[in-house]
Amino acid sequence: MAITISFVHNSTTTTQTVTPASTQRVADYLASLTGGGEAYFTAVAGRLIEEANQWAAQQAANTAAQGVAPVFPTWATGLWMAAGTQWRHNSQTWRARQAHRSQIGWEPPNVPALFELVPAAAGIWAAGVSYAPPTEVTHVGIRYRCLQSHTSQVGWEPPNVPALWAVV
Repeated sequence: MAITISFVHNSTTTTQTVTPASTQRVADYLASLTGGGEAYFTAVAGRLIEEANQWAAQQAANTAAQGVAPVFPTWATGLWMAAGTQWRHNSQTWRARQAHRSQIGWEPPNVPALFELVPAAAGIWAAGVSYAPPTEVTHVGIRYRCLQSHTSQVGWEPPNVPALWAVV
């Protein structure tokens, strides 16, 4: 899928075809038109990225439903990451909790305020994942239902924290 956009800057109209793969380049170009300082172009660039990432997430969901593992972009510094978008880092998939531009030191496992780990297999308990009732997970072959919203961590496995999990 591709989206064609047109925008005007200093009386010059530019038309650009945007695909999920080229969205970051187009967004960076829009932001650079005014040195990245004008809020309007930054907002437009962010919205383009959000739209492309929503499309990519839908495509990933469709491929997962067909039994094919989804592929997400690889985390790197200097990328705009809209809230809810998913990124690959060190062979794991991470979801951005809030919009931000990636920086050195802000890698997904280092900043839990910015990222949450997406479980490798839906329904399998994993540390670093946000859970909310009535989510159900499997841990060591036993099915559990989440009782309270929380972000899991090592030591909080379902059998260890009955305030957070109940056997189904």
